[in-house]
Amino acid sequence: MKHIHLPFRLLMLSVLVWQLSITTAHAQWSTDPSVNTPITTAANGQYWQTMVTDGAGGTIITWQDSRIVNTIDIYAQRINAEGMIMWMTDGIPICTDTMNQSEPKIISDGVGGAIITWTDYRNGLNNDIYAQRINSSGVVQWQTNGVPIHTGVRTQWWPAIVSDGESGAIITWEDVDTFDSEDIYAQRIDSAGVLQWATDGIPICTESAGQEQPAAVSDGVGGAIIIWTDERTGGNNIWDIYAQRINAAGVIQWTMNGVPICTAENPQSNPAIVTNGSNGAIIAWADQRNVNDPDIYAQQISGTGITQWAVDGVVISSATNLQTNHRIVSDGENGAIIAWEDLRNGYLNSDIYTQRINASGLVQWDVDGVSLCTEVQLQSEPMIVSDGTSGAVVSWRDDRLPINSDIYAQRINSVGVVQWIANGVVISSATGYQTQIAIVSDDAGGAIMSWRDERNTASFWDIYAQQVNANGNPGIVLNAAVESNIVLDFVLLQNYPNPFNPSTSIKYSISVDGIVNLSVYNLIGEKVATLVNEEKPAGSYEAKFDAADLSSGIYFYKLQTNNFFETKKMILLR
Repeated sequence: MKHIHLPFRLLMLSVLVWQLSITTAHAQWSTDPSVNTPITTAANGQYWQTMVTDGAGGTIITWQDSRIVNTIDIYAQRINAEGMIMWMTDGIPICTDTMNQSEPKIISDGVGGAIITWTDYRNGLNNDIYAQRINSSGVVQWQTNGVPIHTGVRTQWWPAIVSDGESGAIITWEDVDTFDSEDIYAQRIDSAGVLQWATDGIPICTESAGQEQPAAVSDGVGGAIIIWTDERTGGNNIWDIYAQRINAAGVIQWTMNGVPICTAENPQSNPAIVTNGSNGAIIAWADQRNVNDPDIYAQQISGTGITQWAVDGVVISSATNLQTNHRIVSDGENGAIIAWEDLRNGYLNSDIYTQRINASGLVQWDVDGVSLCTEVQLQSEPMIVSDGTSGAVVSWRDDRLPINSDIYAQRINSVGVVQWIANGVVISSATGYQTQIAIVSDDAGGAIMSWRDERNTASFWDIYAQQVNANGNPGIVLNAAVESNIVLDFVLLQNYPNPFNPSTSIKYSISVDGIVNLSVYNLIGEKVATLVNEEKPAGSYEAKFDAADLSSGIYFYKLQTNNFFETKKMILLR
C-alpha cells in the first residue's frame, strides 16, 4: 500500500470529517442507543406517556407530569420525522388545573394535531373526564384546561378515545355507579369542542354487576365499537368480554347492553381491539379457561354484531405456562397481528412472541407464535405497530442485562420472518431503567418509540424517544419509496451494528445506474478496504465489511457514484 505523507494524511482526515459533518448535519435523531432524544427532563417525574402519529412521519406525545410538586398535570410535545422537537422545551401544558389529572389518552385529529382525554380530579373525590385539542403548532384549541366530557356526581375514570373521522372524537369510560358496580358510557365531541350527545354521555352498558376496562375502535363511518370486561354471568371477578357499536348520532346499534364476545369458563380480561376494515373489529384477550395455563384468544365481530369465528374465540397461543400482556394491530388485509409476553420457557425467562390471524380466523404463522426475542432474563411490556406492508414492528422492555432495563425492537414481515438481527435491535441502552413503552409508525416501515426513563435520576422519570427505520437502523430516516426499492435519491445509511466486531453491514441506494465505489479508510486517510467497485443499476444494496485483520479504532466509509459522494464514521471495538 502506498504511504501518504503526514500533511496530506491530515488534509485527507480533515476532508473526511468535513464531509461527515455536512452529510449528517440535518439528522436530529441519535444513532447511539445510549443517547436518544429527550422529550422532557423537567423537574420531578414524567410518566404514563402515550403517542400518536402527526401525519407527517413524526409524533405527538402526551404524559402525566409532576414538575409542580404535589400535583399531576397533563403535557404534550411534538417531534417531527427528523427528530426535531417542534414545541416549547419540556412540552405544552394541556391541563394544569387544581388537584391531579392522570391517564392521558390521545388520537390524531386528522390534520396534524391531536385530541387528548384524561381522568380529572379538580372537583374532588368524584373523578371526571376532560378533553383538549391541540393543533400542529402546539396551540390548544378548546377552553383552558379542557372541555368537561362528564362531571356528574359519580366517579368516572379509565377513558379510551377514537376518532370520529371529522376531527372530533368519541370517548368512552368506566362510570362507577356504586362501589361494586361500574358501567360503560360514551360521548362524542366535535372539532370545535362541542359535545354532541346527551349530557354526561350515552350508556353503553348498565347491566348488573361490573363492567370495566373499556377499549374502542372507529367503525369507519363516524361511530365506534366499544369492548369491555363484564361480570354479569360469572359473578365477582369472573369476567367475560362484551362489545357494543354506537353510531355517529349516539344511537346504540346492537343488542342492549352488548353482544358477548367470549363467555368461556373462568376469567377473560384485558381486551384489545382493532378494526377489521369492514365496519367490524378483531378483539384479543387474556383467557383463563385453562385455569393454570392462561392463553391468548381472539374473535372477529361484524358490523352487524355477529361473531365470525369459533364460539368463544380462536386460540392465538396455548403454549405452556403464561401468555399475557398482549397487544394487537391490523395487518392491513382485514386480519390482525398480535404480540405478547410469553413464559413458555420458564417464569424467570419471559420472552416476546407474535402471531398473525387472517379474516377467516386462521392463524398464519407457527403454531403458538413466532419468537421475536428469547434472550436470557425477562423481556416484557410488548408494544406493536404496523409496518405498512402487512407486517409489524414490536418493541419491548428488555432485562437481558440484569442491572438495567433497556428498550429493544424487532420487525416481522407478512409471512412471519423476522427482519432484523436475532433477538432484536437495541433502541435504548442508557443507564438506569427504561420502561413503559409507547409506539407509532414512522410512515416508512419503521417506528418511533417513547418511554419513561430514569437515566438522569433514580428517583424521578423523564420521557425519551427514538426512531428506528425499516432496516433496523436507529436514527436513520428513510423515504418510504426507498423501502419499496423505488429509489428517488442517493442514500448511504449508517452501518449496523456500530460499534462492531469484527463485521458490519453497510446499506446504500442509488437512483440512477452508474459506477459505484464503496471504500473504507482508517483515521489517517489510508484506504483499508474496497467493498464495491463496479457498475450497478439503480436500486438498494447491502455490503459486508469484515475487519478481522484490523485494529480497534475509528474508520470511515465513503460512497461515490455519478456526482454523489458521502462519508460516514464507524467504530471497530476488538
